[in-house]
Amino acid sequence: MNSKWETAILGSVDRGFITGGSRKEQEWFIRHSGNHYEIRDGRSGRYLTALKKESTAKVSIGQDPCLWDITCPYPEANSKLYTIKLAGCTLVLEMDRIPVKDDEPPPSGIPHKNVDIEKSWVSSYARKCSVGIDVELSPLPMDQSNATESLTFLANPDTIQPGTSQPEPRSGTMSKDHQLVQLAEQVAQNNVRVAELTTQLTQVASQMQTAVEMGREVENKDRRIHELTGLVKEKELHIRNLTKAVEEKDAQLAYVFARLMGRNESLDQSRAVGEGTLNKGEGTRLGKLVILQEKVRHLEGLMTQFMDSGDKIPNNLWY
Repeated sequence: MNSKWETAILGSVDRGFITGGSRKEQEWFIRHSGNHYEIRDGRSGRYLTALKKESTAKVSIGQDPCLWDITCPYPEANSKLYTIKLAGCTLVLEMDRIPVKDDEPPPSGIPHKNVDIEKSWVSSYARKCSVGIDVELSPLPMDQSNATESLTFLANPDTIQPGTSQPEPRSGTMSKDHQLVQLAEQVAQNNVRVAELTTQLTQVASQMQTAVEMGREVENKDRRIHELTGLVKEKELHIRNLTKAVEEKDAQLAYVFARLMGRNESLDQSRAVGEGTLNKGEGTRLGKLVILQEKVRHLEGLMTQFMDSGDKIPNNLWY
């Protein structure tokens, strides 16, 4: 019923029609059954069951919203039949009275103010409804799992979904639902896989960070070893220089000892000759030799002290 012109929606008695719901993907299949209507979910195939005796639904026809009473005549019997009545009056939705010709008068009992508007709806069989009903779905058919689902929809006139007149619901609806379920499962699996890959990437990044830190430690140790190697080489060079200096000193001492020993023998020979042949200048030379001999003895004493101090001088130099 258009609330602006109080014009009823009429439909064929042998036709059902599909109306859009308050959500984009929602469709309701409405079918005439005697004096009442069956309202079935186009996706799951389950029928509406009222939560209370009368449920108010906001229905938009064109751009003019109005209120409808969706009434279950036998709620105690869990009936799936409904009477769709315009709120505040006695006009109900009828599908068994349709004008055949343009000049045919409107059905009795259904007032109207604009016949052209009514004829345009009747001739196109279009149903543009956005229905929000406080309802729940009946159990699934026998070929599906026995389950119920509570639904609460709030109609929005701005989200009107067009419907088309069909004797039965669209055959591809269930397959689309199945595809959507499969896609949802694939998305869930992909999300799990992404989470696993993210965890693996995090572990790999942590391992790479550990490897980088270990590489830095190895570089630092290599640098330290290189520095210590340089210090060892410097110490070895210093030791070689000291050894060379000691060897030079030993050679000098050996030379001094050799000369001292040679002079000592010369003094002994001079003393023997002096005793056999004394002449005028022999006394003077003898005195000088005695003095020189004393000096040699003094040097020998110094060398003895030097040897006692621990200096290494070959013993064969004394012979």
